[in-house]
Amino acid sequence: MLRASQPVDLAFEAFLKELPPEYATMAREFKAFVRPRKLKTPAQLLQVVMLYCGLDQALRTTAGSFTRLEERLAETAIHQRLRACGPWLKALLHTMFPATQTPLTGWRLPIVDGSSRQGSGAQGTDDRVHLALD
Repeated sequence: MLRASQPVDLAFEAFLKELPPEYATMAREFKAFVRPRKLKTPAQLLQVVMLYCGLDQALRTTAGSFTRLEERLAETAIHQRLRACGPWLKALLHTMFPATQTPLTGWRLPIVDGSSRQGSGAQGTDDRVHLALD
């Protein structure tokens, strides 16, 4: 059964076309994408990053969205992969936007998320997963 392309899929494909052609080799160089498992390509890893950061989804929602699109991926697996993406994304942004002198040079922009997990039948929060990207 063929699945109809959704607007998010088409927008992501257009986004991939705007990236430098070496984004996949950079992912391997910076150890953000080490080997294919549930995430088969660096593009899928970037899709997870965009779901989490671009659409501002929680880890659980990101896991559900990726499961709906591709394959089941747990929130802890997403958390580990996102932690490994920092240097790669930073290098990718420097490639796309060369350093310029702006009034914002020297400022830091940390992005912090704290997602909570609740097991089946639990009355409260079981675990908290924290992620900070600088």
